[in-house]
Amino acid sequence: MITSYPEFEKSSDVFDFCCKTIANAYEKYSFSCAKSRHRISARSLDNNFKFEISFSSSIERNVSNENIVFKVHAGIESRHFCKWLEENISKKPTTVFFAADRIASRSLDPAYEPQDKTGYEWNMAIKYYRDDRLRVIIHLIDTIVLPIFNRFNNIAKLVEDITLGTSPVLNLDHRLSYVWINNPHRVIAFLCFIQSKEYAENAIKNYLNKYPEIKNELNNSIKNASKFEKNHAPCVSNNNRIQFLGHAAWYYELSI
Repeated sequence: MITSYPEFEKSSDVFDFCCKTIANAYEKYSFSCAKSRHRISARSLDNNFKFEISFSSSIERNVSNENIVFKVHAGIESRHFCKWLEENISKKPTTVFFAADRIASRSLDPAYEPQDKTGYEWNMAIKYYRDDRLRVIIHLIDTIVLPIFNRFNNIAKLVEDITLGTSPVLNLDHRLSYVWINNPHRVIAFLCFIQSKEYAENAIKNYLNKYPEIKNELNNSIKNASKFEKNHAPCVSNNNRIQFLGHAAWYYELSI
């Protein structure tokens, strides 16, 4: 891919070009493009899940030919799951996505100079690097995002992997922080929704067999959560996955 670019480019034109380039690469996988061309999506084989890749920028920070922010987000959406959550928890979910991540540029593009500390922004203003960066993004979608999307085309195998703790998405592991792995409360909710409470209980039991050292902390989290009414849930630290798991075990009345 070698593209001839005009000498001066508007930020909006560069952003639209990047969106279009990536969107065109996934037409062969039956991804449809939104009218704005800033989002592409496809459905799972059973039509219960929506796979989405979206693009965003920053009007405030964009400077033509100097800095044009380009971010790529990937997510899995299930309105059936969100409806179930709304019926089974005390408040409506804040988002319809239950597994999502941004395509990181950090440490993946040697030519990239981070504009933000998180490393999730790509600067597309530099013409010399643009084609290569688009190739890198497409490669990351091919090798990371699409395989995860594809796991939701075989729910039986996905549930088995989650229960055994071998799934790279929706995993209970308290040591992991990779954003595709949602908080344990959502993992347990997904198992209850897609299969049954028994599968959720088995997932926690397998997890405790693997990490017996967290059992006391988990039991304390369950005990602490049980002091509250379900519509007044205890405050849980965003980075304490064991607290999240204990809260989920209490909330869905699991026997562990």
